[in-house]
Order: sequence, then C-alpha cells, then structure tokens
Amino acid sequence: MIEIDQRDYSFSPTFIQIPAGTTSLTVTVKNMGQNEHTFSVPTQKIDKVLNPGESKTVTVNVPGPGAIAFYCRFHKSKGMQGAFFDKVGAKLIGASGTTSSGSNGGSKGSGGYGY
Repeated sequence: MIEIDQRDYSFSPTFIQIPAGTTSLTVTVKNMGQNEHTFSVPTQKIDKVLNPGESKTVTVNVPGPGAIAFYCRFHKSKGMQGAFFDKVGAKLIGASGTTSSGSNGGSKGSGGYGY
C-alpha cells in the first residue's frame, strides 16, 4: 500500500520506486490542499477527481519494467506530476502525448523525469 499526498501544487512523494516483482500497486491519494485535484494515470485510464480533504484508493497495474507517469490533470502545467519507477533512469511505459524524442527531458522543463 502506497500513500500519496496532494498539496497545492505537488505530490508527496513525487517519485516512488516499485519493489521488485510487483505486478500491481494499491495507491491511496489524499488531497491535503485547498484546491480540487485529480490523480491521473493515462496509461491505466485512471482519472480520479479529489476535492480538498478527500482521499481515494486505486490499483495501478505494473505491466513490466519502466516508469508509470501520474499527474493532476488540472495542474500538470504547474509541475504537479510524478511517477512510479523500477530503477533509476527507467523509461516511461506506454508514453503517449510526449513530443520529445529522447528520455533526458531537456526540452520540456518539468516534463523530464530524472529518477
């Protein structure tokens, strides 16, 4: 079981290492902030809206090695994003909607993941 707190405008923790051999994660997200947020995992079709003070629990499947991105749909542009990862330097699993061709993230500001 993993707990992630949402604040205005960040997740804590931001990056979470997946234990070896894990096939799914039970994640409880708590909105500790003053604003409405989402917990969105696009590759898993997870998109939960959380009002201030609300918490929700979801299951995130781990299809294999790599990283699984999550973010707040309302505040992603403010840097409210993070990831689950298996090892340092992991590449995103099923990345969609990214325009950079490399994994070093140099061109998109906070869009790069430096595990």
